[in-house]
Amino acid sequence: LPLTAAALGWATALITLPLFAIFSSFAGYQLNVVKLAHPEINSYAEAGRTLIGPKFGTFTKVCMLLNWGLLAIYYVIAIADSIKTVYDGGFFSCNLNRTIIAAILLIIPTQARDFHTISKFLSLPSTLAVILVIIIVIVSLVETLKEDDIVFGENTIVGPESGTTVFDFLQHLSSIVFAFQGQSIFMELMTEMKEPKEFTKSINVANLIMGSVYTTVVVI
Repeated sequence: LPLTAAALGWATALITLPLFAIFSSFAGYQLNVVKLAHPEINSYAEAGRTLIGPKFGTFTKVCMLLNWGLLAIYYVIAIADSIKTVYDGGFFSCNLNRTIIAAILLIIPTQARDFHTISKFLSLPSTLAVILVIIIVIVSLVETLKEDDIVFGENTIVGPESGTTVFDFLQHLSSIVFAFQGQSIFMELMTEMKEPKEFTKSINVANLIMGSVYTTVVVI
């Protein structure tokens, strides 16, 4: 997000971050209305099938599988790059080898097929990993500030950076959309909640926290 904001400029970044949080909350509200009206719906595909028809339900399922399939590739590449950051000598100097290792590392965690299993086995290691990364970033930032005479806001821009094409602009903007990607699993989340009617409250609080954290990180 900081890289995205650097390309989009202060105005676009600080307008779209809270705006997309609001969009995500509104989408959650709409889906919650659907869930409460049709308790049997557990996914987008089932919503498409129930509300429109079987063909649209199938189309929706294909779209969702394609979306998550492409994201899986993104995550494998991210893990492979992380391995390179830790050590890139010998066997690990080959990008293909790192990618294969990344895929193997994901085999066991991806067997968690519902949020109850995820919360039981993966929440703690995931949280610890996030905390570790935050600590590393803070230490790195402090060390950088010690080395360089950096002035807050120096060399930043109000609008998109010079030479930005429409495609570049939309590509960076999609990173902010991705930051609120949670709406792609809203139906499944509601299905596993004890009280689905409380989902709107949950998503409003979550997006308020996420939007605040994202904006703070970008500004810093």
